[in-house]
Amino acid sequence: MAHFILFGVLGLLWLLLRQPETLADGNRRPLRPAAIANGFVIVCRSRAALGYSLAIGTMFGAFIGFLSSIQQIFHDVFGVGKWFPYLFGLLAVFLGVASFLNSRIVMRFGMQKIVRLAMACSPVVSLMYLLICLLVNDPGLIAFMVWGALCFFGVGLCVGNINALAMEPLGEIAGLGAAVVGFFTSPGCSSCRYSTRPRL
Repeated sequence: MAHFILFGVLGLLWLLLRQPETLADGNRRPLRPAAIANGFVIVCRSRAALGYSLAIGTMFGAFIGFLSSIQQIFHDVFGVGKWFPYLFGLLAVFLGVASFLNSRIVMRFGMQKIVRLAMACSPVVSLMYLLICLLVNDPGLIAFMVWGALCFFGVGLCVGNINALAMEPLGEIAGLGAAVVGFFTSPGCSSCRYSTRPRL
């Protein structure tokens, strides 16, 4: 805990001493309760900002729940605990590939099309895996890895784009808007993570 406090203090000192204000005097907003409350109102009135904030909270919650369970899945279900770092790393490669691919295609297809396609394919892939599990008692590690790789790939396509879409209508209050978006994202993330955490 002390390490995090130390890094936080060092980061704050660096910010205060070395990071100059980038906004012109006329565009600066005072750090007052009224200004913060106004930022909340602006985000709440924006259906896009509020909707995408809740969407990314839900997605991250499920993803974090999956991450908190995956080591137990590899160890207890498939019995390949010693291979966990390599198998998990292989799944992470697909997230990285998706992020790189997104950077190449986002200007051509647009963020909304990419997000909609990824979000539409995600439940289809999961439903197919569920059906396989119901039809075959033990579909095995390969089927799980294929499903996990596709899920990681979808997350890689969505994360940056949904964040950008949530911030798109908040250009005039970008800093405060990012904080408010994070505030609205946290409850969805926490609730989904709790609902998917492993039961011991």
